[in-house]
Amino acid sequence: MSTSEPVSSGAALETVRLDRGLTQAALAKGAGVSQAALSKAEANQVPLTGARLDAIARVLECPTELLLGEHASLAATACVFHRKRANTTVAQANRARARLALSRVHAEALMDLVEAPGSRLPRESPTDDEYVSPEDIARKVRAALSIAHGPILNLAEALEAAGAVVMVRDLGGPRLDALSDWVVGRRPVLVISKNAPGDRQRFSLAHETGHAVMHNAPSGDAELQADRFAAELLMPAQDILASLAHPTLEGLLALKQHWRVSAAALLRRSFDLGLISDHSYRRLNTEMSAAGWRMAEPLPITRERPRALVEALRCARKTHSDAEIAARTLLLPEQLDVTFNDEDS
Repeated sequence: MSTSEPVSSGAALETVRLDRGLTQAALAKGAGVSQAALSKAEANQVPLTGARLDAIARVLECPTELLLGEHASLAATACVFHRKRANTTVAQANRARARLALSRVHAEALMDLVEAPGSRLPRESPTDDEYVSPEDIARKVRAALSIAHGPILNLAEALEAAGAVVMVRDLGGPRLDALSDWVVGRRPVLVISKNAPGDRQRFSLAHETGHAVMHNAPSGDAELQADRFAAELLMPAQDILASLAHPTLEGLLALKQHWRVSAAALLRRSFDLGLISDHSYRRLNTEMSAAGWRMAEPLPITRERPRALVEALRCARKTHSDAEIAARTLLLPEQLDVTFNDEDS
C-alpha cells in the first residue's frame, strides 16, 4: 500500500453508515467486501483503501473524501445533547447523532466557504449555588439576539442571525425532537425534527440552545436546566407574569398565539412561577386532556423555516460551480439542494 494512498477513517465510516440506516452486514454485502473487513476498518484496525473504499462510498452515496482518515474526528462531537421522548431507542439515538455529526461537517464547510461570521452567542454554565442560573443565561442570550422584551417571533431566524447553524432534518420519526452540538472554536449546530409540530419545534430549539450555551459535559441536572432556560428564553418571567396569574383554557389559547408556544407550556410556566396552586395546575391539565389537547392542541403554530444555509448556498453559487461547492462540503453535487435548501422552497 502506498504511503500516500488515501485510507478510511473508522469514525467516518461508522457515522455515515449509521446516518444511512445500514448495518455492517448490509453495507458489506452491497459493496462486495467482507463484514469482517468492514468491522476492522470501523475499528481502525485495518483501514480500507482503493477500490474497496470507493465501493463503500458508492453504496453510502457519498464522496470517498468524506470517509478518509483526515476526517477521523467526524463523529467526535464535543458534547451532544438530544431532546427525546422516553421510548427513544439506542439505535434511533445513535442514528440521529450520526446525522447531527454529518450535518455539522457539511453546514460548517458551506458557511466557511461564504465566509459567514461566527457566533456571538454567549457560553456560560449555571453555578451550583444558582448565583448564575439558567434563567440568567437565557436573558443574556436574549440580549445577544437583540430581543429585550416580548415574544421571539422567529427563534430559528434570530439564532441564525447570531451565528448559529439551524437545520431541519428527519430524525427517524416522532420520538426524537432535536439535537445540539457546539465544538470549541466553531459555530453551534442545532438540528430539529421536521416531524414535530411548530410549538414543540420552537421549545425543542430553545431547549437545545440552552444545552449548547450552558453545557460542555452531561450532568444529572442538564435536562431540567435546559427546560428552565427554554422557558425563560421564550416566556420571560418579567414580561409574562401578569398574563398567567389566572389561566383558563381560552386565555391560554390567546397567549399561545402571542407567545408562539403551546398552551401546555404556558400552563406549566404559570405553575413554575408560583402563580397557580398544584390543585389548579392538575385541574387545568385534566381539562386539556378531556378536550383532546394532549393529542393535538387547537390553533397550531406554523413551523419555522431556517434560511441561513439556503442563502449561503445561493451566495456560493455566484462564484463557485456545484462541483466545487460539493467538493468543499464533502457532498455529491446532486445532494446540495437536498442538504442545504428548505424542502418546501
